[in-house]
Amino acid sequence: MDSVASIEPADRCHTIDRCGVCQGRISLSIPSLESPATSWRCRGCDAAFFGSAQLRDGKPFSGGMRSVYYFDLMTGLVDGSRRPNTRLNRLEQCLAHAVHEGPESRANQRFAVVSRVHVTPLSSDMRLAGPPAEAVTMNVSVSGLAILSLKEIAEPYLAVDFSAATDSIKPVILKKLRSEVIGRGHRYAEEFLSRIEY
Repeated sequence: MDSVASIEPADRCHTIDRCGVCQGRISLSIPSLESPATSWRCRGCDAAFFGSAQLRDGKPFSGGMRSVYYFDLMTGLVDGSRRPNTRLNRLEQCLAHAVHEGPESRANQRFAVVSRVHVTPLSSDMRLAGPPAEAVTMNVSVSGLAILSLKEIAEPYLAVDFSAATDSIKPVILKKLRSEVIGRGHRYAEEFLSRIEY
């Protein structure tokens, strides 16, 4: 259990005051659509986070943290996972022709968009909680995204990097709403929380 488990994922105004690894004092906020995430490292232990700087007297403040470039943070992590995955290739081919069946649970219309992505699990304090894994998007709507991964992800948030498919879409943070096992894969219904600025 994270030391910052008291942060409610739905409450996007909460602050992150302690590093979940070294317990050092830090000052970040849970990102939102209005206050996008940037990349940070804890000065005490070098743990990586996505978050927004807190505001103090109307000015950004990020005590105990140092800002890092997104690509510098992710390059070493993603490069190690670029081996071809034949199971994921087959899933991607099957999903390209899939049609949503069953009751519609989204408030907005969904569109089938099948694309290779990298997903990185994030803990409740927005700390990178594991290495990126390859996944495939299934569909997208104005409010969210469905992802199919061969890896089970227990964390409440995911950082999604689209650079395997395109450089024109910035990475995003998604809040996990639902998950279900489909054969050997795991389908996650996610709500958009924030984009990640470079």
